[in-house]
Amino acid sequence: GAAGDRPEDGVWIYFGSQSGTAEGFAKELEQEARESGVEARAVDFEGFDPARFCKHKVVVLVVATYGEGDPTDNAVDFFKWLKSDDVKPGILSGVHFTVMGLGNRQYANFNSCGKQADEWLEKHGGTRVHDIGLGDDDKNIEDDFEQWKSSGLWAALRTACGEAAGPADSSLVALCPAAEDAEACFPLRADIQVDAARLAVDPLVQRGGDNVVGKWYFQARQATVVGVRELRQKPDIAAGRSSKHLDLDVAAGPAIEWRTADNLEILPSNPDETVEWFASRLGVHSELDRSMAFVRAHGVERQIKAPFPAPCTVREALALYCDLCQAPSRSVAKRFVPFIQDEAHRAAFASLVEDRPAYQSLIGEGVRLTFRELFELFLPSAVIDFGVFLQLCPRQKNRPYTIASPPPEDGT
Repeated sequence: GAAGDRPEDGVWIYFGSQSGTAEGFAKELEQEARESGVEARAVDFEGFDPARFCKHKVVVLVVATYGEGDPTDNAVDFFKWLKSDDVKPGILSGVHFTVMGLGNRQYANFNSCGKQADEWLEKHGGTRVHDIGLGDDDKNIEDDFEQWKSSGLWAALRTACGEAAGPADSSLVALCPAAEDAEACFPLRADIQVDAARLAVDPLVQRGGDNVVGKWYFQARQATVVGVRELRQKPDIAAGRSSKHLDLDVAAGPAIEWRTADNLEILPSNPDETVEWFASRLGVHSELDRSMAFVRAHGVERQIKAPFPAPCTVREALALYCDLCQAPSRSVAKRFVPFIQDEAHRAAFASLVEDRPAYQSLIGEGVRLTFRELFELFLPSAVIDFGVFLQLCPRQKNRPYTIASPPPEDGT
């Protein structure tokens, strides 16, 4: 089960994530731990508490390096504490740790945050139980992560927890829950109404996003595109060779402060045809322009964060907040298995997602299977509740654009 609230129990998996990749990996580790009988909890670095951290016996850090070697926004406080002169010598002497760093070799300070965390945790007395992993987003970061795990991670963590080193992997098919049980893992349902005024209002469904990517949705604002220019003389959009210059009018909203070469994050929209296909597949095509809101599923009594801003239309939910184009990672794909009704299809897809090289060959360079193609080929008999799908589907990620304009001199 999940690690209890006692900080000394189980494995605590902290993530420093800007775009959601580190968070996804942390949640995958939490899920795998649970499947192999190890108590674990994935924790956002945003609520970092030094006193609590020092009481942990076993920690895994999944930390991305952002920009010019900086920590992600949610891990700034952790790194300040880690390097502070006030930290008592040997304060982490009871902590067993391992680090997975995420970076990009295109940048000079490749994985500097992961390397610093690894070095400083040991400096403060921590015991490294598994070598640092260095993921490279310029190549195949999923593969780097898988290799780091498969080189003895679970055996090391079990030993650190004082448990017998059991099997590193457990068979997914044997663990596969029934569809009703799988559905029970998702705390929200979608309420859809013709008239937005009739939507259920659930006071325990909170705004704010249930993950790192989702948080950005609640801070976004609309800006009008007033000009688009292609900068390349011979663009080839099919081959990905296109550079666009966008002019945006940001005067209408609250003042934005920026410097030249900062990133402006733009939220893309899925193609209409893709949205319509998924709406049909999920049985909500006739409701695309109706309003929806999130409510807690039956029996859920705690506060839950909504994954994206709602009320919105069903169309907006699919177009803006779900990544419907790219096939999901293997860990996300695994969660679709219980919803496949046909036993032969279910067994085939379960064995595919257990076979890392086989799954990677389908979604990686070369084949690049889309999410829709994955559905058509492997999930023709899947029956998934629309609200559950919205929680299962990876979130649509913002696309960073470099700001070319100098900031206005009058500060607006």
